[in-house]
Amino acid sequence: MSTTHRLLDLLSESGFVQRIAKIHKYSLGPDFLRIAATTTYKNPLHRIVQPTLNDLTERTDETSAFALYHQSRHDISYHAKADSRQPLRFRLPLNQREHLQSNAFGHAVLASLSDAARDSAASAGLVLPKATDGGLLDMVLQRIRDEGYAVSKENEPSGVAYIAAPVRAIDDSPLGAIGLVIPVVRFERSKVEAYGALVFEAAKKIGNLL
Repeated sequence: MSTTHRLLDLLSESGFVQRIAKIHKYSLGPDFLRIAATTTYKNPLHRIVQPTLNDLTERTDETSAFALYHQSRHDISYHAKADSRQPLRFRLPLNQREHLQSNAFGHAVLASLSDAARDSAASAGLVLPKATDGGLLDMVLQRIRDEGYAVSKENEPSGVAYIAAPVRAIDDSPLGAIGLVIPVVRFERSKVEAYGALVFEAAKKIGNLL
């Protein structure tokens, strides 16, 4: 048993498994799923997430995506997407890694981290109390917790706006985030609240399925 626990601890540190403290069990970790995604597109997580992404894109006509949170590295990578049918759209590459402070997907994950996890990321230099396009980071994270979703608008050259909500595991820890990727030229502030509600409901749906 001691050997098994030691191996599970090593796998957990590497992100291949994650411990569900509430029920004292382990599940597959985000790094395992990321590697699986590079070898087969239709893995179990993809099959769970894709219908919700398709529905989100159908209802908004914007590209939607699901990003996995990698606890061992404190970053995210895009695991699945549904592309907009519009001629002007952002081509989001799958499995591309992003810093937690890159955009709304990372901000959504950051806002749902425990204080200890956020402190761990900060001590490793992976999360900095810098300003974002919405204000100081602490203020942005509190607003995300209050509203249930994050919004970020990137400047040139990317020219992309993001709206995302955290997807939580059974123990309330973040698994990742789901959201919309919208060209800035088509981004309308008047639609943010409605789109935010849609990504929030999509995140709840996936969390319940997982």
